[in-house]
Amino acid sequence: MANIVNRPNGIKAVQFLDTRGSRRTVTLGVMDDVTAADPSVQSALLEIAQFGRIGDHQLGKNVAIVFTGNGVSDGAYAAQWSSALINRCHYVEFRASLDVWKELEENTNIDPVVYGFLVANPMFFAPEVTKADEKKKCFDAMGRGPSARQWTTLSNSTVEKWGGMQNFQPSILFRSLQDYCASLVGSQTATPLMTYCDMMTRYPTA
Repeated sequence: MANIVNRPNGIKAVQFLDTRGSRRTVTLGVMDDVTAADPSVQSALLEIAQFGRIGDHQLGKNVAIVFTGNGVSDGAYAAQWSSALINRCHYVEFRASLDVWKELEENTNIDPVVYGFLVANPMFFAPEVTKADEKKKCFDAMGRGPSARQWTTLSNSTVEKWGGMQNFQPSILFRSLQDYCASLVGSQTATPLMTYCDMMTRYPTA
């Protein structure tokens, strides 16, 4: 069991209750978006990962350092993780899950057509750009493709703007629903999404 505690100096720490019932407090140092920086930054982090030292300051045994960053396969701007850095850490990779995504608070009122499409076509939920078959099917010529974050934006915005995809109203920026969807998930994914939406409009019980 773990709790967040506030120290007198304003630093937040994590307090663990171990199997013996004793409490130990661990301070987490989070270095976010490491792979978005110049690759040389990862070399500079080796001393922290291996020796727990920042410059002349030695970190205590109750300090845990967390490095985060997107992977190349995410389709985001990212440098490859340094093997030297990874080999000095516990490497944990999180992959997007449609089931978990659906249960998030911000996705409680999403467009049912979008969700139905993702259930029927799970490949389009969070494809990896490094997999040739997924890249070909899901990413367009400009490199635009879907992600869990983009699906949240699309499936919420269609409900907020029009009460659902089937009630789309054209505008100066987006003359068609396909144009609107392509602006968020790319034209390669928008095409099968429109096919599914048209089918649901004609045969709503399909």
